[in-house]
Amino acid sequence: MKIITIQHTESYHHLNKMVGSRTDWDLTPKGLKDIKRIAKRLKKEILGEKEILVYSSPLKRAKNGAFIIAKILNAEEVIIDDRINQLSLGDAMGKSLEWFKQNRITDEISLHSKAFSNAESNSEVWDRLTSFYNEVLVNQSCGKTIIVISHGITLSLLNMIHLGLDKKNVDSCLIKGDSGGVTFYGKFPDGKKYIHRVSDMSYVKRIF
Repeated sequence: MKIITIQHTESYHHLNKMVGSRTDWDLTPKGLKDIKRIAKRLKKEILGEKEILVYSSPLKRAKNGAFIIAKILNAEEVIIDDRINQLSLGDAMGKSLEWFKQNRITDEISLHSKAFSNAESNSEVWDRLTSFYNEVLVNQSCGKTIIVISHGITLSLLNMIHLGLDKKNVDSCLIKGDSGGVTFYGKFPDGKKYIHRVSDMSYVKRIF
């Protein structure tokens, strides 16, 4: 199994104290530099001339990074897939983080809880990610290396789906990463799945 996930690099909402969610913030200059560094290191150390397929969330901060990755790695295609979009926070989109904290209807983060009545729950995100993951496995079984570029909450849940955990576990734990983190999914010959180097931040460091 050759699946690599990348949490999008620095976006403007990381700096301006606004809600990310599905508000379409772009990458900062630093974010653009970091995604190029990630791509160059992956090419040099791991991927070389392998056949690569890139999946991306439709939001600019993921999508624009995905096209940079694809160009540097000579990827076969970039597939934009709404199933790996960020968690929708409903009324909070376009608002400040301070507004979000003052107006959300619950502080609870659990399977079915929603910050606003028109927001998504983790359960809803989990279901769309499960559909996506099963489709990715079909493409990966054809020998392609899959790169998935998405968002923090989305990839935290995808990590758990890969390991075959019950979605009820999101009430008690998440496998969380950071912006620019690179994670490697694998599978042993006996079928047991694992995650190697969760959210490895060394890829954004300048080495050449």
